[in-house]
This record gives sequence, C-alpha cells and structure tokens, in this order.
Amino acid sequence: MEYHLEPNEGKQVVTGGTVSLAVRSRMNCFVACLKSSICMSSGYNKYTKECELYDEVSSEISAQGWTVTTTVKYGESESLPGLTCSDIQQRRSSEMLPSGVYWVTLGEPGAFQVYCDMDTDGGGWTLVWTYKFTNYASFATSSNAVTPRPSWDVSPFTASSSPISTTPPLTEQDLGALEFAKWKQIGSEFMVKSNINQWIACTPNIGSLVDWATGSLTCRMVKVIASGHCTTAVPTRLSFWNFGPSLDKTSAFYYFDTYNLNNYPTHDPCGTNSGNKYLTGIPNPRGNIFIR
Repeated sequence: MEYHLEPNEGKQVVTGGTVSLAVRSRMNCFVACLKSSICMSSGYNKYTKECELYDEVSSEISAQGWTVTTTVKYGESESLPGLTCSDIQQRRSSEMLPSGVYWVTLGEPGAFQVYCDMDTDGGGWTLVWTYKFTNYASFATSSNAVTPRPSWDVSPFTASSSPISTTPPLTEQDLGALEFAKWKQIGSEFMVKSNINQWIACTPNIGSLVDWATGSLTCRMVKVIASGHCTTAVPTRLSFWNFGPSLDKTSAFYYFDTYNLNNYPTHDPCGTNSGNKYLTGIPNPRGNIFIR
C-alpha cells in the first residue's frame, strides 16, 4: 500500500532537536520520518494527531496516547532502497556510512543488493565487477585471462573464453558482474582496484567505459599497491580490443583480456604493457571495477 503526505506534512527534521507535525495517522507520521534523510524514529499521539520526528532512536514516551516507531534507514532495506551507492551516501551525509551491502534500484522497479565502497576516494562507489586470473602463476602467457566477464558483447569485442556473469558481487572477493547495460545507470566515473596493481579512478572525456567509447580519460592515482614501480603514472586513454577494454597511455596499464588463447591481461603500473611489473606471490589475486 502506498501512503501520500499532504504538502505541509513531513517537511523537516531539526538536528539535535524535535519537530512536531500535524498528521492524519500514525502511518503518515512514519512516512514523514522515512522521507527525511536524518529522521531515526517518530512518535505519534492517537488522540491529538501530533507527530514528532526525532534525529535519534527515541525510547517509549510515557504520556498517554503516544507510540514510538523506529524507521528503516535509507538503503538498508528492500522496502526503502536507494538509487545507487552514491545516492545513499549523499542522502545520509550526516552519517559515516561503512562499506558493505546496500539495497538499490538504479531507477528501475525492483530493488536488489550491491556492494558499496563508502571509504575509498570519497566513497559512494558501486561494485560492478570482480574478477580473478586463469593463470596468475604464468601471468604473461596466452593461457592467462580475467574471469568471469561482464555481458559487454559490443563491437569490437569478438571473442572470450571466460563465462559471462550478470550477478553483482556482494564483497570485493566474490566473483561476478552486474549486467553491463546497467553500469551507465550508476554513473560514468569508474575506479579500478587490484591487489596486484595500482588503484586508479577515471572520469570520461571522449572515452567512456559505461558507454563503450574509445577516447581520452582524466585519471588519478587512488592508491599505490605496487610500490616498487611507477607510483605516479596513470592512463590517459580508453581503448577497446577483440578480447576486452584497455587503459593506456603510450601502452597498457590494464588490459582486461577475457580470452585465454591469445594475449594476456596486462596489469602494469608503468603503462608499458609489461608482463613482469605486477605484484607476484599474492594470495587470491583479483581486481574490481566500481562505478560512481
């Protein structure tokens, strides 16, 4: 059932205090609280029709006729999902939200869970892909590729030996990918994290990962992982090849090769398409793509 507020109902909550409203029912009082990003609980008096909104979880009121209801927090329930991780972070900007699993819709009917990085590079990142390597021990060989892969069957991508995933990973260790067509509904900025290469974040210029467009990017270093190599170098261009996308400058920093019969998935902090500058001997080597 959907409940609607009158125009003068549920307008505000004062931080550090209480706001009193006149509403028609306890449910309308509860909805007024839900519509505020900082309301934590509401009190309703069935006799006077008064509604009080609190910016903390309030205890029971002893006065006759009052009932207190604790609200579900925005993004933490299927019944009150956010749009994206960034939207949840912005709506709850007064809180220090932890990284973890939240409910989102991406603006479509039906909510589902995603992993949100609320800490790195300002937070608000939605995890869309986690991959591993098919032959990390022999990294720079054609038997090595990233797997699984997103559903990005767009030209010039022509071949892959890695299975498609359309299941969003709910931790940075879970393998999987959100359906590629949904990535652009989150945003256009992307971040690459890996435990064998530097973390970088890029905003589109002409090039765009979510729009599958070749061209220039503006990228920045987020975190140095391979500390012995090229700690300030970042890509400036996005390219697309037969087996996956590539982040380049003069050559590749990251090449997301999904075909284990040709090439290899470059993870080079210097952007020279080298097969020997990534970190070796790392347990559970992997990478992640986030969108914001």
